[in-house]
Amino acid sequence: NWLIRDIKSIVKIYNIEYDSITGLTFSIFKKHLNKFYRNCDTTNLSENDSDSIVNFLLVTFDIVFFIYSMDYRVRATYVISQIIIATNNFISACGESVKHTISKKIFDESIYLMKNIEQEDNHNVELLNLLISLKDLGDEYLLASDSFNSLMDIDKVIEKFSYFHFVVLLYYMQDSAQFDAIRQKIEKKIIAKIVEEKNPFLKTEHTCLLFDAVRCPYVSRQTKETLVEVSFAKIENTSPTTDQRNRIINYIADRNWFIDWSSGIELDSILLKKELRTPY
Repeated sequence: NWLIRDIKSIVKIYNIEYDSITGLTFSIFKKHLNKFYRNCDTTNLSENDSDSIVNFLLVTFDIVFFIYSMDYRVRATYVISQIIIATNNFISACGESVKHTISKKIFDESIYLMKNIEQEDNHNVELLNLLISLKDLGDEYLLASDSFNSLMDIDKVIEKFSYFHFVVLLYYMQDSAQFDAIRQKIEKKIIAKIVEEKNPFLKTEHTCLLFDAVRCPYVSRQTKETLVEVSFAKIENTSPTTDQRNRIINYIADRNWFIDWSSGIELDSILLKKELRTPY
């Protein structure tokens, strides 16, 4: 790709770092892509139109993923995730051929980068946000459970999981049967996070975790009952009655708290909020 070659030449000639151009470059791509998506009429696309869209997006993502591979900081990850989600919304209206070609491009490039990110320290947030954007591609591009487990290194790092890890992984796996064993590990660890903390609800993370886990439609009833029983005992120093426990579960499960678990979750809005709060 001659554009990538030119970018490399500019960086070398002017002796600049990629992190000094990533933010501006991604902002430009995002702005112009969104404008293109808004203005492009996808009704009754001819074969030539479809080919033009495919070629344009393939080149675009060649450049975007190349730049990202040179600088995958948190903010860059938020922006590229937003670009992926916006693109997926657009290609969904362009026909199966366009959607399949571009979705596969995004999936292949993302997985390649995620494997590289996995080897680096302190890049968990980047990995999780790319995972969120890949979920938006649809079940056809869902990772196999063994690949998912290996990529996220769940068995090794589950002890370090934060609220964000639990929420993203549960959202990605949802109720897919192939993830049953991994989901059980996640649920067991969520319970342990509450059990092991003397005063868990003095911490925002634990409070968010309790409410979103009980609300989550993919968490088992047994886990929800255990979470409520443990939480009740820590607050009241006594066990709840069955009726109390069930009423608490029903109350929490009846409304959204910090995450909207609906299938139509607005990932782009969530990513935008995170981008605006991210210092680097």
